[in-house]
Amino acid sequence: MCRQRQIRITIVVLVVGLLTISVGWADRQAAQEGLEPFNPLVGKWRGIGLPRRGSNRGAWKQIGERIWDFADDEVAVKYNVTDGNLVEHGRLTFDPEDGHYLLELVTPNQLKRHYKGHLVKNKLTLESSPDSEGTIFRYSLTILNENRVLVLHEKQESN
Repeated sequence: MCRQRQIRITIVVLVVGLLTISVGWADRQAAQEGLEPFNPLVGKWRGIGLPRRGSNRGAWKQIGERIWDFADDEVAVKYNVTDGNLVEHGRLTFDPEDGHYLLELVTPNQLKRHYKGHLVKNKLTLESSPDSEGTIFRYSLTILNENRVLVLHEKQESN
């Protein structure tokens, strides 16, 4: 009787374990599918940073690289920047449960910002929660074609 009970418990544990693995794999697959629109961005990029749109005053050059990241049981697109004034690195993920994109950006002075938003057609728009001073940061990425991307960093200060 004790042997049969051990076998039943073992079977239950195995079934629960397999269900957990399959649910985790399905979530990971859905997260990867949510990030597929950004596949053309994977690779090295050169860019020009403009502090004010339409003006070259104070402009800088930067090099960035986006790579797929499958570590930590989560799918993400990582972004590393060389000589950037606004971003040092970032990590974009997709939450298939609520359909939101999540972005963690780290600035050159090591300040972390967390953004949340949606992709509509070819434009990803994410916003941060207000910081301690009430400032909201917005990050917009528009895929213009497979070779051009427009990235806007904006901030809205509280009145």
